[in-house]
Amino acid sequence: MYTINDDATLLINIDKALTESSKESLILALNHYINVLVNELGENLVSVILHGSLCAGDFDIKTSDIDLIVTTQTELSLNDFYVMSHIHNALKVHAPEWGKRFEISYITHDELYTLAPPVHPRIYLNGGHTKQETYGAEWYFEKNTICISGLSIYGQPLIREKLSVTSTKLRIAAFQILMEWWKPIVNRGMHHLSDVYLTYAVLSMCRIIMTIEKGINGTKFEAAQSVLDNKLTGYEDLILHVIDFKSVDEEYKSKAIDFIKETVDTYLRDYL
Repeated sequence: MYTINDDATLLINIDKALTESSKESLILALNHYINVLVNELGENLVSVILHGSLCAGDFDIKTSDIDLIVTTQTELSLNDFYVMSHIHNALKVHAPEWGKRFEISYITHDELYTLAPPVHPRIYLNGGHTKQETYGAEWYFEKNTICISGLSIYGQPLIREKLSVTSTKLRIAAFQILMEWWKPIVNRGMHHLSDVYLTYAVLSMCRIIMTIEKGINGTKFEAAQSVLDNKLTGYEDLILHVIDFKSVDEEYKSKAIDFIKETVDTYLRDYL
């Protein structure tokens, strides 16, 4: 039986957001997933990389995803798409506590160490649904996060010096994300968005602000604190509320929408 490495087990065990039973169930879910991958992909499987909030230290047991990147020797085929879709559906049954929380991208090992985003659509699991998507500017943030705090939990270790992203590239990516992702959301209107999504959006705006102003990409809550420390907005009460309660409730909904819209409009006006 294949299992995640000792470093990954230690990482999960020291995360204060996880109860003992949650730690155990997550480790079992990851071990099960890795064993299924090994059986299906064989020598084509190179590594399984854990990244995101569980590694960075701002994991929220109620809402955070388990972020993984699976690297392979060769690009996966259409048949592999159906195989992975079946694996993902079975994972939801085998590990009901975590199955719908896995966010997984499948790319080749060479693509991981290429600066530009992978060209070909990748197999992508998110929200319990398997699809094919193409990376955009978010690739640079993801790659930078993997460089800083990611961990290869199975297979080849990471070569961190090949994963670094310059401050200039991060800043440009931040502007692109505002233009390609957040501007259309603002244009469609945001009053229908859930409290969970608005919370994510407020923290995402903080990360965008931190990246553009400082050229670095921190955790969601590091970014929120940076915005507060530098008094970069007039929304300090909203950001403090999100830091303290990790949510946007009805009282702050309109203010959150105003903050998102103002951030998008202000920075894109400077960029364009």
